[in-house]
Amino acid sequence: MVTRMGMSPALGNVDLASNYEALSTETKQIIEIEVRRLIEEGRSRAETLLREKRKELDYLAVSHSLCGAVVSKGWCTNSI
Repeated sequence: MVTRMGMSPALGNVDLASNYEALSTETKQIIEIEVRRLIEEGRSRAETLLREKRKELDYLAVSHSLCGAVVSKGWCTNSI
């Protein structure tokens, strides 16, 4: 995402993947920093969403497990 799609404010919207071997060590280090930043931001966002939506997730888990328990009897009509 960083090298091919330019998803880095630090490096800009350029294709760095085409000629990666020719990049300077400094540029490669910036790419690594940006990749780590994207991963950490994604992890942090996922944790926040899981905390914020905990009630909905618990409801879905109970609903899904109840549905699984009775589906053999034909009582479950949820399409999860």
